[in-house]
Amino acid sequence: MLACLAAGRLHVRKGDIDLAIPFLDKCREAQRLGNFEVWSASISSTVGYAYLLGGRVDEAVALLTEAIEQANATKSMFGHSLRLAYLGEAVFLMGRTEEALQHAHCALEVSRAQKERGHEAYVLRLLAEIAARQEPLDVEAATATYRLALDLTEELGMRPLTAQCHLGLGLIGRRAGQRQLAEPHLTAASAMFREMGMSHWLKKAESAKAQ
Repeated sequence: MLACLAAGRLHVRKGDIDLAIPFLDKCREAQRLGNFEVWSASISSTVGYAYLLGGRVDEAVALLTEAIEQANATKSMFGHSLRLAYLGEAVFLMGRTEEALQHAHCALEVSRAQKERGHEAYVLRLLAEIAARQEPLDVEAATATYRLALDLTEELGMRPLTAQCHLGLGLIGRRAGQRQLAEPHLTAASAMFREMGMSHWLKKAESAKAQ
C-alpha cells in the first residue's frame, strides 16, 4: 500500500497523471482490504489531487472533501494543511474563490502551527496562484506572495515546486506585459522541468515562452 502510494505521489509531482492513477488505485484497494483507516485521509487526498490535475474536477472535490472528513474522524493532523490546500485549489478551479481563500488561509495557519514548512510553501504558492488570477491583477501582491513561496522552496530544496513558482512568476510577467519579469523566470522554469523530466509542466512553460 505504501509503496504504491509513494510511486503514485512521485508521478503526481511530475504531472504524469496517467502513470499515477494505476498505482493509486492499487493503493486504495490495499488500504480497503487491510482496513488501514489511519491512512484513509492521506490516500483519499492524494487520489483526489491526481484527479484534479487530470481534469476530473468534480470527482476531485468529492474525494478531497471526503479526505478532510476522514482526517477529522480519525483526528489525523499530520498533513492536514496539505489536504486543506488541495481542496482550496480544487474549489478555486471551480470558480469558488472566496471558499478557496478560506481553505488556503486555514491551511497556512495549520502548516505553521504544525511546523510543516514544505506544506507551507505549497500553500503560499496556492495563495499566489489565486492572487495572480484576480481581476484586476495586482502585480506587486501576486509577485510578493510567489517570492515568499519561491524563497521557501529554494531553502528546503523543493525543486519541482521551485520550478512551478518560476513558471507562475513568468506568467504574471506575461500577463502584465513585463518581459523583464517574465523571461528569466520562464527560462528557469523550462530548464528545471527539463532536468527533472517533468514533461507535463515543461509544455506549459514552453507554451508561455512562445506567446
